[in-house]
Amino acid sequence: MNDEDHAAEATAAADELVELIKPVFAGQSPEVVGAALGQLLAILIAGHHPLMRDEAMKLVIDMARDLVPIEIEAMIDAGQIGPEWREATKQ
Repeated sequence: MNDEDHAAEATAAADELVELIKPVFAGQSPEVVGAALGQLLAILIAGHHPLMRDEAMKLVIDMARDLVPIEIEAMIDAGQIGPEWREATKQ
């Protein structure tokens, strides 16, 4: 399996996990969801070798930052937020 195939497989697996987790977070306040995600991120980072933790944290944050515009578009399409969020996100 080449790197591109592995990345596609990992992305598909991640998408499935996200769909499983969404109902757990539904109806929770942003503070509760943020706290839960913070704990999960800490578990992920703690599982890396101490010398790799900063890089692991950077990769996760960069990935989340890159995904925000995609999620904004999905939320606009679903009618959850208005299109003005598109421009506000770019600022």
